[in-house]
Amino acid sequence: MGRVKEARMVSEQELEQASMALKALSHPLRLKILCMLGGGAAEVAVQEIVTETGASQSNISQHLSIMRGKGIIKARKDGNRVLYRVTDNRMVDLFYMMREVFCDN
Repeated sequence: MGRVKEARMVSEQELEQASMALKALSHPLRLKILCMLGGGAAEVAVQEIVTETGASQSNISQHLSIMRGKGIIKARKDGNRVLYRVTDNRMVDLFYMMREVFCDN
């Protein structure tokens, strides 16, 4: 029972924040982006995401904007490139736990 934390009331704000983050991750391409960003690389450039996913740059930019707006990822400029990283690696852990629940037989 080491994973179970002491039960406490969850505020409406915390519930809303969790709900919005999960909604933002409810698209397969955004989950793929999350995996790329959480796969050990500290930061990933947009072009690398485009190349890896095969999606258009405009499509990737839209998905990155949604994820950034929900606080899942952060961006920083490096010259003419924009680099992205996960704000909290526990988001990646959450995805892998969901994958175990839904995908492992």
